[in-house]
Amino acid sequence: MHGIRAVLLLLVAAARATEITLCTDYACASIDVCVSPNRDVWMHMSLLALALVAANTSSEAVRRFDLASVTVPTGVVLEVCSPDFALALQLGQYACDSAALSLQTVPGPQHTAGLSEDRRMQMVRYVFAEGYACGLQVEAGWTLEPANAGLQRQVSCARPVENGHFDAGCRLVCAEDFTARNGSCVSSCAEEAVLCGPRQHASSRCELVAGSRYTCVDCEVRAGFALQPWQAPSALECVHAACPEGTYSVHGECHACPVNSVSNGTHPCLDCHTTASLHAPEVERK
Repeated sequence: MHGIRAVLLLLVAAARATEITLCTDYACASIDVCVSPNRDVWMHMSLLALALVAANTSSEAVRRFDLASVTVPTGVVLEVCSPDFALALQLGQYACDSAALSLQTVPGPQHTAGLSEDRRMQMVRYVFAEGYACGLQVEAGWTLEPANAGLQRQVSCARPVENGHFDAGCRLVCAEDFTARNGSCVSSCAEEAVLCGPRQHASSRCELVAGSRYTCVDCEVRAGFALQPWQAPSALECVHAACPEGTYSVHGECHACPVNSVSNGTHPCLDCHTTASLHAPEVERK
């Protein structure tokens, strides 16, 4: 008996995701719900006799068709009942014994044992759970669950995504110049600025179909030089222009010296009467 039960356990473990496994104490039968034409049809276990893996036993007391346990896959609802034995003896037909109130529902995924302890459950009927079917074709904005299974249902993944959409299989597809990241479509460039400021230059540039994007940083101020306004052709450079004589630089801008003073651009203006090293035309005092 222990050897027989070990064989039955192996059969149950080997059941595929589309198979219902029906076991008596001595044998098991399987129904592939994606192949069988008997969905939503009551069947007596005797109809599955050819599929039964019978055990070697000489006991005449075996209730061969009494269900002991069932294994039901995801997406299937199994119903079991006790047959009307009087009808079976009189007419050779099997139907549930409605008077016995013996109907029991087993939704998948589930393994249930002890089915015939109170009543002799020998009738089975299965249907698909709501939304489940075999051989579904996935549509855009939907995915199939469970993955890689014959019996599946479609689950919507269609939610609004800025600059993207979901394709068949719920893969996020982003628009041009955007990259999928954490369920969203973000710019393919980390840089966000379209233009840099007047006293900045780009430390990096990212080329997009829609145009360039820049990471902008401040330029270094150099004494005696004025910073030139940022321009795209020289985006990665700080352009300095020397301040002309008679001017001086302050924060990257050239300023004219006061009357009767002079500078070569690199230091503050000096009074013309106090320096001999810098010369500027004498401007008559008013």
